[in-house]
Amino acid sequence: GEEIVRIPGARIPICFAGPDALLTHGPLPEGVVFWPLVADENAPHSYQLGPAQRPLIDGPDVGGLDFWSASADGRVIAMPNYGEGANLFVAEQESGLAVGTRPRYRRMVLGPQPDVRTCSVSSDGRWVATGSQLDGTITIWDAASGRRVKDLLATGGGVAFSADGRFLHTSSTAGSQLWSAGGWELLRDLPAGHLAFDQRGEQLAVELPNSRLQLQNLDDARELDRVARPGCCDD
Repeated sequence: GEEIVRIPGARIPICFAGPDALLTHGPLPEGVVFWPLVADENAPHSYQLGPAQRPLIDGPDVGGLDFWSASADGRVIAMPNYGEGANLFVAEQESGLAVGTRPRYRRMVLGPQPDVRTCSVSSDGRWVATGSQLDGTITIWDAASGRRVKDLLATGGGVAFSADGRFLHTSSTAGSQLWSAGGWELLRDLPAGHLAFDQRGEQLAVELPNSRLQLQNLDDARELDRVARPGCCDD
């Protein structure tokens, strides 16, 4: 929990691009920029952030500041664009995002899909899920080509891949579902509410009614534990 460095100004963090850089989004005309993160050899546990590299993505296509997503290495970035579907940016260069370089991103439009408000990119950058606020549809896209892969019959427009990329969670105020990534099969329905995947892709924390939380095994839905906020409810 110790602060090691602070990002100046009003910027939104997107993701770490490998161990040595951070991608952030700032107000136009800045857009998405690349921040080298370098350990300070003269001060243990201290880091130097920046100077920021030139904008990676700029111009009018950087809308959708809320609910956007990126792959673990920052090479695939998806942004909701409301009535125009979603914007997808894929780094063209073969190598990773190296310090001192300005990767070129190829832009694709994911659509048509009405009123896209949420996006999620799988950690390996293979899949993009977009959710419509208007009709609750969830669409899966191939990130390399921008091809529509499948429309899921979900109950709402919220989307989130698990950290290991094996599962997709879709949600709305009416309920939520857990899907297999790649096969896109509905694995089980879940109650409406918040949900969190663990980083190993083994467990799922599900919000239940009456301020309870249930810990499930991801693969077989087996209940591992159930807890309640102290003093909030009776067993």
